Amino acid sequence: MNVSVWDSHDHAAQMGQLKEMAVDARGEMEAVDVSFAPIVNYPISWSI
Repeated sequence: MNVSVWDSHDHAAQMGQLKEMAVDARGEMEAVDVSFAPIVNYPISWSI
């Protein structure tokens, strides 16, 4: 599990759209039968 904190939903969504993550690395790993779960962004329900 990885946890990241972003200042906006748009910034958090960028991680799932990186060419290196979505095309290059994913294609190479799927070629050797590795599967990936999609990146999910959950809203924060609390504030400080």
